[in-house]
Amino acid sequence: MDACEDVDVSALPVVDRDAMPAAGWLPPGPVSFDFVQSEALIRGLAGPYGSGKSSLLTNDGILRAVRQPRQRDGVRRFRRCYIADNYRDLYKTLIRTHNEWLPKDLGKWQGGQDRPARHDILLRDEYGLIEFTAEFVALGEHRAEDALDGYEPTDAVIDRASAVPRDAYRYIIGRVGRYPRQDKFYPGDGALRGVAMAFNKPDVNHWLYDVFVANLSENAAFFDQPGGRSPDAENIANLAAGYYDLMVSENEDWWVRRFVDNEWGFDRSGTPVYSDYSDHLHVSKSSLRPIPGIPIGIGLDGGSTLNPAAVIAQQSPEGQWRVLAELVPGRMGASRFGELLRDFLTTHYAGFEFYAFCDPSAVSGADQEGGESTWAQTLEMILRIPVQPAPSNEEAVRIDAVAQALRRPVPGGGRGVLLDPLTCPTLRKGFNSGYQYRNQKVAGKEHPEQRPAKTGPAGAYSHPHDGFQYLVLGREGLHAVTARAGGGVGSSLAHESGMPSSGGWSPLDI
Repeated sequence: MDACEDVDVSALPVVDRDAMPAAGWLPPGPVSFDFVQSEALIRGLAGPYGSGKSSLLTNDGILRAVRQPRQRDGVRRFRRCYIADNYRDLYKTLIRTHNEWLPKDLGKWQGGQDRPARHDILLRDEYGLIEFTAEFVALGEHRAEDALDGYEPTDAVIDRASAVPRDAYRYIIGRVGRYPRQDKFYPGDGALRGVAMAFNKPDVNHWLYDVFVANLSENAAFFDQPGGRSPDAENIANLAAGYYDLMVSENEDWWVRRFVDNEWGFDRSGTPVYSDYSDHLHVSKSSLRPIPGIPIGIGLDGGSTLNPAAVIAQQSPEGQWRVLAELVPGRMGASRFGELLRDFLTTHYAGFEFYAFCDPSAVSGADQEGGESTWAQTLEMILRIPVQPAPSNEEAVRIDAVAQALRRPVPGGGRGVLLDPLTCPTLRKGFNSGYQYRNQKVAGKEHPEQRPAKTGPAGAYSHPHDGFQYLVLGREGLHAVTARAGGGVGSSLAHESGMPSSGGWSPLDI
């Protein structure tokens, strides 16, 4: 690719920072403010169309430059590399927005359109000089390794990261922080470096979900803007009246979910079981701690192919299911699973009482006369907790039990289900779309199957979801769930529904 020539930034005319258009920029909302304030090495910003992400990236660059430590000669130096999938996107989003806030006649501009670009500016603020460089590159048909070879920026931005391969992220991490050299700083100082990514949320199988949700590292921070229809939506003041209403009226639900509501998308070969689920509504902003004095429920599923799962949750006095954790260890028998679950409960929830519900079929099927134990009996013996069968195994009823809880408002705000942000990844990914009805073709048209997928990649999500359904249905009661579904008045608590109370028990070794 054609490279831009190096520039002696110190020889450029000095620009007063307060005289630039960018001097008047303000973050379009609290999430955006937190993003530009963060010094995390890896920052992710997800938001709907129109939420101000492109302007945010440009102005974030100036703010990062201002906050750089001075070098030994008193000058702050900052070089940012902007990366896009192709030159069309690079020009129409990043470069165009960059030039709105930092016009080409400030300093020296090179390149653009269908090749790399570079903008060098010498700034002055009340603290002295800043040498600022922005470089723009697109991957195009090149491998990420080749396209990014030679770049040595202070930090980097990947725009529309959902369209960029993970290799670009991998390679640019190895290149940031190379400018300025460490020996140019005073002892103890160093460049404010890192990688920032902005995107509309792709589906849950995308690498961005892995980086910012499933395996969020201590080096990373995720900034999740409210959806466009939320009362807290950002950048609304800069949008035309009815901006999101038009998008909603003219597009399908899957598109609105991603680009208006800022929800994780789904593989459209299937349909999510829970259309009412939203990360914004149903995932806690911080880690959940068990509430003292309230028993902990355990929802159990043996797994159709010996892939057991446990979901551990409390139902608060307000009726909210607070999902504390999951245990999805992979293929194993009842004894080994029981030992793992016992050790997990001992480690994390000592002193609490417990109750458990399972698949009704797990309490039968053994050769009782031959001394065999059922799956549920094996767990009871190991955990020392009575494991009760859920009052029904009818799939539609238990799915509806959870769907009702997802929709149910609770006093003080929120909904009837709240997940810990980190400790139930399979359940959360399943809610987002992994737990799904596969689509099948009927007379040339796609229709969802009648039952959630139990095999293939989607089948892995069914086991913890089945367990959670048994727990909710068992605790709230069949009568309450069916009464609500039929429009009757049903309590959300088991002891009010006519079902026997589950009580509370503790393993003897906890």
